[in-house]
Amino acid sequence: MTDKESSIYKVLKDNPGITSEKVAEILGMSKLSVQICVELLKQKGYILEDGSINNSSLSVTIIGGSNVDIQGKCIGNMRMHDSNVGAIKFTRGGVGRNIAENFARLGGDLRFITALARDEYGRKIFEHLQDLGIDIYDSILSRDYETSTYMYILNEKGEMVVAVNDMSIMKLIDDKLIINAKDKINRSVYTFFDGNVSEEAIKAIFDIKKGTKIVVDPVSVAKVDKIKPYLSQIYCIKLNNYEASKLSDIYVVDEDTAIKAAEYFIEQGVEKVFITMGAKGVLYMSKNNMIYKPAYKTEVKNATGAGDAFSGAMIYAMVNDYSDEEIVELGMGAALLTIEHEETCVPDMSLEKIKERLAREI
Repeated sequence: MTDKESSIYKVLKDNPGITSEKVAEILGMSKLSVQICVELLKQKGYILEDGSINNSSLSVTIIGGSNVDIQGKCIGNMRMHDSNVGAIKFTRGGVGRNIAENFARLGGDLRFITALARDEYGRKIFEHLQDLGIDIYDSILSRDYETSTYMYILNEKGEMVVAVNDMSIMKLIDDKLIINAKDKINRSVYTFFDGNVSEEAIKAIFDIKKGTKIVVDPVSVAKVDKIKPYLSQIYCIKLNNYEASKLSDIYVVDEDTAIKAAEYFIEQGVEKVFITMGAKGVLYMSKNNMIYKPAYKTEVKNATGAGDAFSGAMIYAMVNDYSDEEIVELGMGAALLTIEHEETCVPDMSLEKIKERLAREI
């Protein structure tokens, strides 16, 4: 979808039965321009002949974890092996869920496949995803498990020191669930999954894949080995320097070593590689291009959701045919806004806010 088509699609989705004249009035476009874009959206399968949204042809499917996050942030210097004064709060989280939220807030339409319990946290997450307009009807709602929980500690600088997760419910995202959703998955331009997905589900994703482009975030060093057998079938991979080091056997500490690691992934068959390195910036590589961007200097309030914000913006930019340079910029801008916010996901994340924030760096 182009930016213009995306704007029209969102108005049509939010206002069923709206006329072309009204869409043109809302967006400040000509009626003819709207009608041409609507015809193109019909040809691409996003809109049905009667003008309604084709929910079976969403451009992106995201498969991954949804958590309740328990954050503990120290006030003052952190003391290990001791009780620290700080603040504790509960928020919605999970890599897949965070990426889905960021993608949706930027204006993207997606299907999200996850596993939630029929408990208080699961209901709140489910309702919030619905409020964002995310299709979650292929997800699992279980009475036998508790909603996945992720507990993490931030030091006085907002940097994560340690985390513990209980994601046993994720085993419900299995090969059967993937196979049942295979037609919808294959009608997606991109299918993203995170490393929390089980090995059998990952195998099923690649077994049923026909046409959809696979995008992966390994999530953690402990989980990267699950995707190693499939590198030749991955269209795009986004990793941090620790994950890239483990998966490539190249110790990534700076631009030069990130280039070597990215070259390894390209040699394995990955088409697009993004390596984020925190304060040392971001490296992007494809067969025909390489971009390195140093990190923006800012005050870190909570670095936990920055990588997920980058991924959500990255996928949005790819769906909307942004240039490689624009993809990196949008991802870094989304991550920058998130680092500067107390929440794991910025509640008013938007393209406009990213552009405004990046403009301050020029």
